[in-house]
Amino acid sequence: MSAMTATDEGVRLVTKIVLLARDMNDDELSVLALVAEGLSGGRDVYGPLNIDGDSRDWVVEALQEMRDLNVYIGSAALRLSRLHKVLNGPSDD
Repeated sequence: MSAMTATDEGVRLVTKIVLLARDMNDDELSVLALVAEGLSGGRDVYGPLNIDGDSRDWVVEALQEMRDLNVYIGSAALRLSRLHKVLNGPSDD
């Protein structure tokens, strides 16, 4: 990870995140960390996020991601259902 010089706005935002995080429980902090990890991973692959310089259609991007998420959730649910049947036998439904 390369070091970057923080702008005044960057320092303000980091301070805001720290102040908000102080009152969060472990689950909330875990969600915050997952989002930050996603941004960091995206930075590694695509470079820094630059909303003003990025011409992607964010609504289209979001809809595609939601579609993909449905596939992943459905696949995971099917896998869990199959595992449940193996462990507990078939149910009546």
